[in-house]
Amino acid sequence: MKKIVPTLLVLMPAIIIAQNWDPIRVNDTMNYTHSDSIHITNSIWVNSTNFINGDSIFYLNRVVADVHNDCTIVKRNQPQFLSTFLVKEMPYNIWVAADPYNYLFPVTAGIGAQGSFGNNLTFEITNIDIQDVLGTDDSVKTFSLSDGNEFLLSKNFGLIKFPDFENGGYYTLTGIQNSQYGESIPDFWDIFDFEVEDVFQFSVEGMGGNVFYNAVKKYTVVVKEVSMTGFTYTFDEIYKTVYYGGNNSTVSGFLTINLTFNESENQTASLMPGQLYLIPDGWTQQGTGNVFSRVRLEYDTLLNFPVKCFGIDLPLMEQANYPDLYYELDTASDILNKFSIVDNLFPDGTKGVGYGKGLGEVWRAEGSFEYFFNKRLLGYVKDGDTVGVITPDSVLLVGVRESSDMQNNISVFPNPAFNHLFIHITSDEKIRNYAIELRNLTGEAVLRKDIQNNTCRIDVSALPKGVYVYTVTYGMEVKGRGKVVIF
Repeated sequence: MKKIVPTLLVLMPAIIIAQNWDPIRVNDTMNYTHSDSIHITNSIWVNSTNFINGDSIFYLNRVVADVHNDCTIVKRNQPQFLSTFLVKEMPYNIWVAADPYNYLFPVTAGIGAQGSFGNNLTFEITNIDIQDVLGTDDSVKTFSLSDGNEFLLSKNFGLIKFPDFENGGYYTLTGIQNSQYGESIPDFWDIFDFEVEDVFQFSVEGMGGNVFYNAVKKYTVVVKEVSMTGFTYTFDEIYKTVYYGGNNSTVSGFLTINLTFNESENQTASLMPGQLYLIPDGWTQQGTGNVFSRVRLEYDTLLNFPVKCFGIDLPLMEQANYPDLYYELDTASDILNKFSIVDNLFPDGTKGVGYGKGLGEVWRAEGSFEYFFNKRLLGYVKDGDTVGVITPDSVLLVGVRESSDMQNNISVFPNPAFNHLFIHITSDEKIRNYAIELRNLTGEAVLRKDIQNNTCRIDVSALPKGVYVYTVTYGMEVKGRGKVVIF
């Protein structure tokens, strides 16, 4: 094969014999975190290999990547910071990260060695010492580059620090997937592994047939079965559902349900950062059913745990331009165009899913012109420890907490509210003359909004948790007043 190794300027002292120093662990998935993130941002593994003229070729996985200076598109099948493939040049054990970068890694060179690195840069090995790498003492070489950057190479773990030449900062090795070393990204088996007596409480809001509803659902694991393909659970479910827009009513009850979660070849819960995810039931006026997202890791600030996300997170539902939904105009092209939804209240198809380790599906957002459905984990109990909101059974089965003024046909729901508050008005008067105002318990006005439609949706996610007094007015006339809890 044609050699693509840049010419070495100097190699001194002589190449060290009988050491590994490979830049990647070819049989493992290596997890890296960019210096501007608290999460794993890149996972790199070998997709396939080849052997040509004595050289080993290692083809690396591709991801979805942003396009610089154009926020309207992304590109799929893009290389990560170590290029599209790696070449191990023999007999000198020199590695090249090839296409598009052609970075040179003379991995067995000793301290003081100098040479061409690629990208119009040169290197010098300025230090070799013992460092803690993923909890293990290992030999580490420091390669100082002519632009002031550096990268670190570990004898047994490969590249543990590497510059982001395009955006600044560094990629740092933070774990070997599914091993004892460092951080692993949760997969299907981590995500859906519950224990008996675990409790999960969800808030669910939705609309169907012009009837709005808000529900609190609490699930307790009573039976767990494990098979070769997944988990089967029996849950006790306690629920309270409040219906609005038709015959306003509240329904509480108790159910026993069985759910099975099976691993599959394309299990979305096992996808890694930057991988492409086809949104089910996606629809767009651009004329394609192929709406995509990419996997990302975020932190749930309410319940304090990392979430593996696809599509839109629920707090983003009010935004006009969604940051992580894209569609394809040409199946042969790597370019994906940003997918925007005009109707924020009734988005089309499934638009987002989130998973948490040991928590299962922690949020979902979906809908169409005729319905919408949003759910979010509010709290959980594991190992006897409670995180977030867990409502007593007696409140769910007996108590009804709602704010409505049926005489004036005004409903304010859900109560308690999480991210959004709905105001539904049934009136022959001009809706545009209605408005709602929220005040905290000290009397300070914290939010005011004119009501444009019979059902108005208000984003309250930025308000502090607590009790608020609402007032609905029609011109100068007070039509409704009550209290609502925001959490």
